[in-house]
Amino acid sequence: MTPADLPANSESASVELRKALPISARLIAALPDLLLGLMFAYPAINLASGYQFEQWLAARIPGWTGIDTQMLLLIAALEVVLLWPQLTVVDLATRVLKRPNPFVVVVVALIGGAWLLGFFEERLPEFDQSHFTAVSLPILWALWQRVQMLWTLPGKPRLERQRVRAIMVGRFNIAFAVAAPVAVYELGLSVLSIATGSDWGSSTLTQFHPVPYIVVSLYFLLASFDQWRVGGAAFAQRPRPFLWWDFIDVTRTDGGI
Repeated sequence: MTPADLPANSESASVELRKALPISARLIAALPDLLLGLMFAYPAINLASGYQFEQWLAARIPGWTGIDTQMLLLIAALEVVLLWPQLTVVDLATRVLKRPNPFVVVVVALIGGAWLLGFFEERLPEFDQSHFTAVSLPILWALWQRVQMLWTLPGKPRLERQRVRAIMVGRFNIAFAVAAPVAVYELGLSVLSIATGSDWGSSTLTQFHPVPYIVVSLYFLLASFDQWRVGGAAFAQRPRPFLWWDFIDVTRTDGGI
């Protein structure tokens, strides 16, 4: 074990591996993904209920204007596009870099900042300012959480770096698990329609179908649970990613490129 792999307070590795994070820290880490999951659950329930859920809320919350589905689809697209770059940067920050490096944050900030600027320019004029701010808060919080995490990762104790590696691998596993059934269904629908020359049903991959929002809501809710999970003692004793597929080896925290 190298010095970088030892805890910052010079405790032994065996003591570190038995240590769980405080409950408050685990809750704070899980909250951004939880809020995003609930945000996507809203249109899923609303569309499944034929907009009755929105009417029910509007009757109880004065001025309720709903949540724009196009905005949510942009958030989902951003998450998908940034999954692989995030994994690459996390791998560098947890395994190669030994101290905070501005390059890591600059890359993430440029990608996120470019998206946010374009997003704000396109969508901001359409919303009431207070409503837009309330809806954007979980997004900005999640973005800040990831940038801050990447900045502080190099040089952190081994267990902390393993937690972050497991979180990123878990996001890939969760994304695959929740999207695979829909992909199989859509593929089967296309094959049957082509083979028989008849319509076997409409696609679920549209803005006005609840399935895309259910999938993304499940993704963020499971990611929130994983944020909570990696802070526990069970993970500390046996680090492994959610749903077990460990394609980058979460315990590998030292090595070259």
